[in-house]
Amino acid sequence: MIKSTVFVADKIELLDAGKVIALGLYTDGRVLLQRPDTGLDAFTAEQPGALPSLSVLLCVTGLEAGTYPAHVELVTPSGAGYEQNGGRRANVLVAAAGACNLVLNFAPFLIVETGDYTVRATLAGQTLEGTFHVAFDSVASVAT
Repeated sequence: MIKSTVFVADKIELLDAGKVIALGLYTDGRVLLQRPDTGLDAFTAEQPGALPSLSVLLCVTGLEAGTYPAHVELVTPSGAGYEQNGGRRANVLVAAAGACNLVLNFAPFLIVETGDYTVRATLAGQTLEGTFHVAFDSVASVAT
């Protein structure tokens, strides 16, 4: 059975042998933002928020070894595609271990709405999805 898991970080890089480096990993899948200093309660298309970078990793397991065409896209909370070109296409090599990592890197990551963002991939004839949440931080962080 094919399964997928989503990870979100400030930056994710692929290494050899299926390993990844993740810097600034959002361990709970929630990207928390400071409120905009515009006096508004939300970001807008005219005044978006921005993170210097954001990376999304979709880890897929349970595949047969081989090469598969893949399509990966990020969908906003309102259901629109994040990228104007409709996502990214590539051929993905799956080794004998039956797993692969698909990474989307954005720099900057513009935010016009908060809520659940969906990573959607079509691979090996199946559509896989995972989500992460973008919200305003309502509680100040406490260092220990």
